[in-house]
Amino acid sequence: MDLITPIVAGAAGAFIKQLGEKGVNWLIQLVGSHSQTVQAQAKANLENFLIRLAKRVEVLEAELPASERQVFEEALSHPSLSLLLQKSMVSAASTESEDRHTILSELIAQRLSAGADDMIALVGAAACDIVNALSSKHIRLLGLIARLLSIRPIGKPEFTEQGEYDKYLLTWWAPLATLCEGLEGVNELDLRHLAGLSCITISVGARQLYQLFALAVVPSAMEPTMTAFEAEAWWGDFKRIWDVGLGHVSLTTLGELIGVLYHDSQLKSETVIPWE
Repeated sequence: MDLITPIVAGAAGAFIKQLGEKGVNWLIQLVGSHSQTVQAQAKANLENFLIRLAKRVEVLEAELPASERQVFEEALSHPSLSLLLQKSMVSAASTESEDRHTILSELIAQRLSAGADDMIALVGAAACDIVNALSSKHIRLLGLIARLLSIRPIGKPEFTEQGEYDKYLLTWWAPLATLCEGLEGVNELDLRHLAGLSCITISVGARQLYQLFALAVVPSAMEPTMTAFEAEAWWGDFKRIWDVGLGHVSLTTLGELIGVLYHDSQLKSETVIPWE
């Protein structure tokens, strides 16, 4: 079943209306052999996802520059988007997780603003396949790792005084307080699970935390004052998660995409994915 037909750019409402009508009917046919309870829950989950997706697409369309309208149109008429929508709706219907719904809606938004062969579209399709194998804890952990390894300030500010430098670093890393929420039970098994899903790689060698916190953006010999971080309210929670083994972790393109999308959804920011 084709979930979408070509729609001109500038019609996000029509896109979502069509998707909602066709998608819900398609899902009902798909789960028709299951119990009424299962069907009702799947329908409710999908409707919640479609509401979230509608809001995201409306924002995307409003922000899309006129020069990029053609990308939007091409995405809507490409079969890969229809298939991605099918995958995302099956995944969304099978879970109540707001975190999974967030990632799935962001993946659709990324696909709508990219070419079929762009890296972000290719990785997005792979990400959609594994979202239901990730718990909220795993998605949040990828968001934290993305902040640590992939997301950096724009530009290279210079500092001549240690106090100014430390203040800058404390401000940049303050979002760790938000990103550590929901990660109380993270352990080594969670890292192995993410590695098994090709979201991260785990190496024998380890990064030093003070080197990560330094941001490598200041062309001087100054190093962060770690005691300043240790006085922060979020430090205890973060350090416990770090000690699980984050120093040995690197993100794959798949893990980086999911992590950055979750990071931005929580901090209401718009980060350019490094390989975009």
